[in-house]
Amino acid sequence: MRLIYKHVLISKLTLAVIGFFWLPAQAHLMEAQQGTLNIRDDGAFMVLSLPISAFEDIDDNKDGAVSMVEFNNYRSTIIESVKTRITLSDNEGNILLEGVMLSPEVAHDTSAGFISQLVVLGRFALVETNRPLRFNNGLYGQQEAEQVVKITATRQPDGKKHIFELTPEVSSIDLKF
Repeated sequence: MRLIYKHVLISKLTLAVIGFFWLPAQAHLMEAQQGTLNIRDDGAFMVLSLPISAFEDIDDNKDGAVSMVEFNNYRSTIIESVKTRITLSDNEGNILLEGVMLSPEVAHDTSAGFISQLVVLGRFALVETNRPLRFNNGLYGQQEAEQVVKITATRQPDGKKHIFELTPEVSSIDLKF
């Protein structure tokens, strides 16, 4: 019995130490207003960090901050907005964004837990990887610092990169590899 008590105590202490270090060590999936587009095989895989202020009418109580409750209430609306306002196209037209996943990021400078950034993950299904592609972003935040999105596109297997910035004034670009 004494041996079981000792193992339980050690387990609890281990969990407490891990929990103490976990919160400060959490990292963001992607830097604010940055993204990647990895083109390989039959898909273009996107990871993009956007300001939550890019999504209109999701702040129900109009307090200037989006809570997790508000985010969850509008999750499907946000996904639809992402699918229609972030596009990849080729000479045949827009390519469907599939498997959209959202990861809300809480601001570090607040203890209230309000969302500041939203990391969007998804896959554009490509018919041919050699076709010329055009990327468009129509989601920008309200602050000046939220008006630029920097994206690194990489085409595999050769690893050629195209780094570009998009703004509301120049919201799309032909990918050059």
